[in-house]
Order: sequence, then structure tokens, then C-alpha cells
Amino acid sequence: MTNELSYLNHDLLSRILGISEKELIILTKKAPKLYFKSFKNTERKKRDLNIPHKILKNHQRTILHDILHKIPLHPFLYGGPGTSTKLAASPHVKKPLLVTADIKDFFPSIKTLHVRKMFLRYGASVEIADSLTRLVTHQNSLPQGAPTSPAIGRLILKPFAEELERLICGIRHASGSIYVDDIILSGPVGIKRILPTLRKMLIRHGFRLNNKTRYLYRKEEQVCLNIRVNDGIAPPSTFIRKLKELSKILPKSDPRLKGKQAYVRFLNE
Repeated sequence: MTNELSYLNHDLLSRILGISEKELIILTKKAPKLYFKSFKNTERKKRDLNIPHKILKNHQRTILHDILHKIPLHPFLYGGPGTSTKLAASPHVKKPLLVTADIKDFFPSIKTLHVRKMFLRYGASVEIADSLTRLVTHQNSLPQGAPTSPAIGRLILKPFAEELERLICGIRHASGSIYVDDIILSGPVGIKRILPTLRKMLIRHGFRLNNKTRYLYRKEEQVCLNIRVNDGIAPPSTFIRKLKELSKILPKSDPRLKGKQAYVRFLNE
């Protein structure tokens, strides 16, 4: 247990949120119901989202920036301030084997009880842990669509990240990264032997891996987080082909084309 949140009480929390203590009590009672459903199509699948209503969302952004982002993270955990997919992929450049996997149903797997325990682990009082949990959860889980959910997910994964570091520390040139629900390992070919142990570790922490673990060797294209890492940080071949196709059919001012060009510049910086 640490004490990063031991300073919080309801008076201070209400002042951080810019509301009275009475308004905070009302908000915490109503918060779990202040959502509407939406969805988002991604390359992987259609994601069902629970979007907080505007007032709650604004308060969640305040909690994110003024409370959650001030809690130190394990170096294996990426996605917070000062990090990026590029930084998460960088430890895996020029490795004999790259292993990519993702956690199944990551946000729905994080229940209200897990969130409350996380706040308590960081030193929050029972009352503050209860209030913060109600402000960031919906229907007994972490809502996809709330600005606080990725940060809370990282904080909940911290004990797993610490255990993962201990697992691979004895393997020469081994590296690990976790970006939201993506787990990336790299190192000598023998690193693949730790996957059964990693699966058991995740189960102990309340998660499971999807059945889509990929083993990518140097002789083939090694891609993680949409970044090629064989010989350095670079866009993957599929991305380059798509960019060339779009550059032939779209005007230079098209946002889709400019966005992809900006991504290439970001990787090349």
C-alpha cells in the first residue's frame, strides 16, 4: 500500500472539482447512471461505448489531470502523459523475437470492486475510495468512453507490471511494454517459454489473454502498436502501401492523407 491519495478528503475533492460538498454528494449518487450508449468501429472490432454526460465527463477530466495523472506508474506502462506508442515500441527494436498479445475484454473485466481496491491501495480513505469509484464506474465496470478509464486501467495493471518485470529480469536483452490492453514482449527466441506463466499471472490479477498471441521473428516484419521495429522505428509496410494508394487518389489537402503523413513524420522524428 502506498500513500499517494492519502491527502484527499471530501472538502479537498469538492474544491478540486469546483463544486460544493453537497453537490459532490449528489454527483456521486447520480454518477453511475449518467451515461449514454454509443459504439466505435476499430480495425479489430466494433466496440460498445458508454459515454458519460457532459457534466460528469468534465469532472472526470479533472479527476484524470489533477489526481490520477499525479500517481507514478511502472516503466512498463505506457499511455499516460509523456508517453506514446512510439516510446512503447522503442524497447523492442532489433530483437530476435517479438511477442504481441492483448488482454481480453480489458475494461469490462475491471469491476467496481477492483477500482475501489485500487484507490484504497494508493492510500485513499474508505469514504474517498467509495466516492471516486462511483464517479468513474458504470454498471459495475470501467466504462469504455470515460476519459478516466485508461488511466485507472494502468493503475490497476501496476501490480501485474511489477510481476512481469520480475519474470523477465533474468532473461538477457528481454523487454516488456503494456499499452492499454496490449502486452508486448521481446528478446531472445526463448522468451516465448514464459507465455504460460504470463497467462497464469494475468488470471491471478483478474484478466485473460485473447487467443491471438503473435510470435514475430526478425526474418519477417515485426509490428507492434502499428509500428515496425525490425531495424528501427518505422511505419509498417501495410501502412506505407495504403499511404501510396491514397496519395494517388486524394488531393494533398485531404485530412486522411495529411493525417497519415503526419504519423510518418512522428515516427521519423
